[in-house]
Amino acid sequence: MLLTFKDIQDLVLKDCKHSNDTEMRRLVKTWIQHKYFEYMSEIEVPEQWDHSFTFNTEAGKRTYKLPWDFMAAGENVRITAKAGDTDYAGELECKTNDEWNADYPANVSETSAQPHYFRVFKMEGVYESAGDPTNALTAISSSATDAGVRVHAWGYADATRLLPARASAVLTQAAGQPTAVQVALAANMYEVKNVSKEADTVGSVTFKRGTTTIAALAPWQRSCEFAVMELHDTPDDAYTVAVPYRRMGYPMIEDGDTPAFFPREFMMLLVDGVKILGRDWIKDDRLPEAIRQEDVLHHKLLAAHRPYQERALHFTLAE
Repeated sequence: MLLTFKDIQDLVLKDCKHSNDTEMRRLVKTWIQHKYFEYMSEIEVPEQWDHSFTFNTEAGKRTYKLPWDFMAAGENVRITAKAGDTDYAGELECKTNDEWNADYPANVSETSAQPHYFRVFKMEGVYESAGDPTNALTAISSSATDAGVRVHAWGYADATRLLPARASAVLTQAAGQPTAVQVALAANMYEVKNVSKEADTVGSVTFKRGTTTIAALAPWQRSCEFAVMELHDTPDDAYTVAVPYRRMGYPMIEDGDTPAFFPREFMMLLVDGVKILGRDWIKDDRLPEAIRQEDVLHHKLLAAHRPYQERALHFTLAE
């Protein structure tokens, strides 16, 4: 059974103490996002692996930003070309952060050559080294429900990076955009170092410098972070790198959206999980059944879709 975003909302609200309250629906939308991404972080389905990201390296540059929906790299990360020559090929071996720190603790003697190894890690902040202070910084949410949420940005006021700058504003309804809310944060910030929002949102909040996107916060994120790939050796040329990767789920925005990659046979797990998350607002006589059903379905979900490398090996010992 496939449930839409609105179907899940309605099933939860039916058991809420204040089911007709507008604020209650907003809270339920946020809880749905929370539980959806919580469950998706525990499982793995084949459809998540049907994607690949390709980027070109620059000589002397070793760290590259990965797509916003990146969750994990596949096994066949490879070089497909060098300086446009597609006859050139090579494989890249993944290193854990511990292996990386042990093998390349300081990177003092790093040389430029063809990369052979990579690691993936998260960075906090905005992927912008310096911006144009004449371009306004704007925050835009993809859901009009997020009107009233306060967003922040901070960084430096000028090129000396000695004078801090901070901006804060509330998302409001944009003229001509009935499904979105936005606000102009600042027009004089030389470099943005990080952005945040004060509450979970229903939509994703995108921060733009003029027309260029510099950060995006998913509904459950309060501050900005992104995945990067670091290469060793430092590329000495323009290599083309292909990265098959596992995608995370997508936020549900419109009523007709469905939980991406989530197994259909476990859709009711989302409903029961949301009821438990918002237990203080659920009718007393409905909560025990939700707790029981969530426990049963959650164990079945993990048994059926837990990542292979995380599955425990069970033995039956003869008496």
